[in-house]
Amino acid sequence: MPRQTPLERLADRIPRTYRQRNPIPQRMRVPLDSSPADILTQMDNIHSWQPPLARPLPEFPPSYPPEFPPVMDAELLCLAIGSPHNIRLEWIGDTIVKVAVYEFLREARSPSRLPLEVDINSWIVGESVLARLALLYGLHLHECGQCGDSDIPKRERMCRVFEAFVGAVATSLGMPVAIRWLGLLFQPWLAPYGIAPSYNQRPPWELASQPIPDAFNRSQLDWLTVELSKYSDLDISHVHLPADYPGQAPMSPEDLESMMQQVFRDGRIDGVYASLGEPVFRLVISTLIVSRVDVGLRLNSAEKFKARSSSWASAYFLCRPQNIREGMSCIELLSRFGLVCGVHRYMRLTMPGRGVTGWYISPAQSKKAFFALMAYVFVNKGFETLETWMAPFFGPWIDALIREEFTPTPKLIQLRAELHAREARKAVRRLASHSSSRPAAPPGKQSVARARYRGIHPLGRNLNARHK
Repeated sequence: MPRQTPLERLADRIPRTYRQRNPIPQRMRVPLDSSPADILTQMDNIHSWQPPLARPLPEFPPSYPPEFPPVMDAELLCLAIGSPHNIRLEWIGDTIVKVAVYEFLREARSPSRLPLEVDINSWIVGESVLARLALLYGLHLHECGQCGDSDIPKRERMCRVFEAFVGAVATSLGMPVAIRWLGLLFQPWLAPYGIAPSYNQRPPWELASQPIPDAFNRSQLDWLTVELSKYSDLDISHVHLPADYPGQAPMSPEDLESMMQQVFRDGRIDGVYASLGEPVFRLVISTLIVSRVDVGLRLNSAEKFKARSSSWASAYFLCRPQNIREGMSCIELLSRFGLVCGVHRYMRLTMPGRGVTGWYISPAQSKKAFFALMAYVFVNKGFETLETWMAPFFGPWIDALIREEFTPTPKLIQLRAELHAREARKAVRRLASHSSSRPAAPPGKQSVARARYRGIHPLGRNLNARHK
């Protein structure tokens, strides 16, 4: 039996009104039963897929690619591939891809393997590779945008579709299933790489040893508002923080001290946890935002979507999830979170050539250390434990961003206003295009605007010449 796409297997569960129900034959360039090399290179001569892969393809086992996980939620897969509003699935999928790569490298650490940063981050988890992995499962054969039946979706779009499908797997079957599947999918690509045990470490004699002055032994809440050199001030007057904020970590004091010693080896951040920290943070924050912002992205039917379109649009513009994640991801806020967790008690800032060190750490170091703490809990305690810890930690700030009563920086306010205005203009144009009842131009006759675009109208010739 020939291989089927994930949506093709569930065609009997998808309404016939959905265009994503069946593959488009005109897009079939290479059968899905072909070798992985033939499938991965079928788009190399298409302009929107340039440039081709920067590295040669690895050797694939006979059973490659692994079977797509048995997701039985057809509506979720339709949302992942066909809706322009699948941003939350893309968030989760993008993060899980990076987590799966780091999990594989962490388990395969070896001093003889290649370094992590340059060889992996810029290639394996990049758009070029992820878009081609979508071809292995025939995701490009389904309607996933506004292109015609014979047009191949662009590489950027297929990368986002693949990430959304990863998010759908994690949403439907759980994150461990998604990570195991991605581990098998990435195994041939990642086999030459790994993380050396001594990665990004310094000898102990280079580290600082000055104790922290008593004047800087503050309470956890004080670190959110105290004036510090190089740290931006935060106005938290509209953030409703509970009296016991940030709550207790889901571990004993002994485990908490052991975590600090493992993350901050010899006063510096462990390289493995530092590399894994940002993807883990993005996964946690995306999950928490999704649980707090319900804008009706799940569609039970085409009719339900049409009925919700007006109310959904208003909610979408009022609390756009991208703005919330941008607000939670800014260094002005995350650096304060690091101080609240006490990372400065375990790190020292070495001043090269001076022999003297300060008690404090920079905002970038505090943010990186906070990410490393989250990565440690994720690796050693599991995602559920990390989510339990971070939900009361991040919750008040997410709620304040949803209410638009808190913004970490003025630049973010301006960015949010620009995004709102841009999306509002798009919505108005989209509504106007659908409601327009202008008669079509007679055959052989073009509008002035179209004639100018093609260079036929006198006023459009110079513009057309510049494009040439």
